[in-house]
Amino acid sequence: MDSGDAAVWAAAVAAMAGVGGTAVGAWFTARSLRHQVEDQARAEHRQWLRSERQRTYSEVLAGHAALQEALTQIVFALHEGRDVAPLETAAGEKARVLLDVLAATVLIGTIEVVDASDQVRSAAVALSNAASRWLAAHREDNDADSVEIRKEEYHSARASFQQARRVFAEAGRRSLL
Repeated sequence: MDSGDAAVWAAAVAAMAGVGGTAVGAWFTARSLRHQVEDQARAEHRQWLRSERQRTYSEVLAGHAALQEALTQIVFALHEGRDVAPLETAAGEKARVLLDVLAATVLIGTIEVVDASDQVRSAAVALSNAASRWLAAHREDNDADSVEIRKEEYHSARASFQQARRVFAEAGRRSLL
């Protein structure tokens, strides 16, 4: 092989090495870019999930407050001797809204939040039932002892409802950290 052939072979090997080096460099760049895009997608999903959780948890707490206020209005109306039928309808609607929002926590909440939302759900149903029994005792003009027992049941259920809210709020806070 003469020096001309050696130069051609050297140039060919250098060109192949350059193409190979470019291909390897492109592969590493593409791999790095793919990882960067995947990391960004995961970060965006985490942020979206956190925002959805925050929105849903806020709606649960607002629904809790709305039901609490509606039931408080019924208690005031009872003490004042006013008709509570329209207030019962409003309280029933507030309870349905709360239960609907609580259902959404199953989809996006942590296990701790889902457990806490189950406590709120159970406490809301117990509170609504206790309120209904108390109102029925008032309507039926039961003896004062019967009405008082139903009133105590209502206040006990209300305390459980408040406690369930505290547990939910704390679980929500922890899940957002």
